[in-house]
Formats: sequence, C-alpha cells, structure tokens
Amino acid sequence: MGSGKTSVGRKLSTLLSYDFLDLDDYIVESRGRSIPDIFATDGEPVFRQIECDCLREVIEEYEQNGRSVILSLGGGAVTTPECKKLVQERTECIYLKGTPQTLRSHLGGDQSGRPMLQGNNLELLLEKRSPIYESAAKCTVCIDGRSVLTIAQRIKDLLHL
Repeated sequence: MGSGKTSVGRKLSTLLSYDFLDLDDYIVESRGRSIPDIFATDGEPVFRQIECDCLREVIEEYEQNGRSVILSLGGGAVTTPECKKLVQERTECIYLKGTPQTLRSHLGGDQSGRPMLQGNNLELLLEKRSPIYESAAKCTVCIDGRSVLTIAQRIKDLLHL
C-alpha cells in the first residue's frame, strides 16, 4: 500500500504500449462490490479467494488473447499461496519497495479505503509482508525519493523491454 503500484503501472504501460489493469478495480467491477464492503461483510479469507479467482481470470484472458498487460496487484495478493504461485509462474513480478515513511507519505491521511490498515501498524504489516514480496518478485525496485517516471523507466530497463 502506498508504493505507487497503480501510478507506476500506468506510466510503465504507456512506456511499453501495454494494457494496464488494477486488480482491485477489476474485483470491484466484476463482483459489483467495494473492497471495504467485501472485507466488512464476508471477511478477509473470502476477499482473498475472490482476489485469487480474479487474478487467474485476468492472467488467462491475457494469455488467451496474446496481449501484454501491466497488472497492479493489491498489497496482500501474494500473501495467499495460490496467488503467489500464479504470480511467480505466470508473470514478471516487480516489488516496489519503500520505507514506511515513503509509503505513509504516499498514502496521505485518509486510509478508510484500506481495510488492512484498519487497526494495523504499517511497520508491522511491512515486516510481515516484505519477505513474501521479495520471494514472489523477480526483482525489487526501491521507490524512495524517486519519481513515478524514474521508477517506471527502471523497471523497463530491468525487464529489457
């Protein structure tokens, strides 16, 4: 959360002339419910299953159509073993890594739309998730003090595209 996945993803998709898709937006559109609503009504395990199902749908659709997409995942997607496996086996995953200070500055004051921050400490969440992110990713890009364009260009260079 707050790493700039959507902003960087959009910029990278422009640089590469690829489609862009934010998985959270896809979930909301395809399931007709907001993510906070799914969390509040059904709980995190149900949301994670929906997230995994949607990830599979998107990957399969793009593979079948032979099109390339920059896909922005929610911060908890790869914490689910099934999603992590899909990401590792069928995508080129990039971890956008930032300090808690950088992430917090990107998030701003309103965190109401971020269910995982409700009652959770960002530092503890990062401590728990960072090793998972690193193991899922093909490479890690530091975002601290860098512009969206600089980060997108770095990813393009790393992927040799």
